[in-house]
Amino acid sequence: YRQPALVEEFLPGTEITVGVMGNRNPAVIGMMVIDPKAEKGNTVYSLDHKRNWEEMVRYLGPETIDPALRELVGAESLKVFRILELKDIARVDLRLDISGAPKVIDINPLPGISEAYSDLPILYRMSGGTFPSLVRGILRESFQRQGLKWPKTTTKARHRDAA
Repeated sequence: YRQPALVEEFLPGTEITVGVMGNRNPAVIGMMVIDPKAEKGNTVYSLDHKRNWEEMVRYLGPETIDPALRELVGAESLKVFRILELKDIARVDLRLDISGAPKVIDINPLPGISEAYSDLPILYRMSGGTFPSLVRGILRESFQRQGLKWPKTTTKARHRDAA
C-alpha cells in the first residue's frame, strides 16, 4: 500500500465465525456468534479474548442467528473459500456493518484445532458435531485431495491398536 498505516472502517456489529470444510464441494460445517461480555459494539475479538474466552466472551450457537443472515454468512464464507482456493478446512470471520450487512474481516486457512479452546472445534460442537468427527473430516479431505485411499479400520483393529 506504500504507506506507513492502513486505516479501515470499524464495523460495530455482531461478529460471526464460520467453519468451512472441503475441496471439490466445500461446505459450511458450523458457525457461532462471538458475544463480548463487556463493551458491546466496541470490542475487537483479540488474542487476549481468545486466551481468556471464558471470562471475556460468550459463544452463541447458530440457532441464535437469524436464518436469512445465517444463509448469507454461509454463502459469503463459501465464496471466499472458493475464491482463495483454500483446501481442506478454514475459518472465516465476519462482522456486521452498521446496516447489518456481513463483511469478511479475517480468513484463517490453518485454524487452531485444540478441542478445549480453539474456535473451530467449539463452533463445530455448537453446530452438533464432535471433535473426533471434525478431525476425521479434515483428514479425509486431505487424503482425498492427495489421491490417497482413506483407511478402512475395523472395530477389532481399533481395539487391538488401543491395547
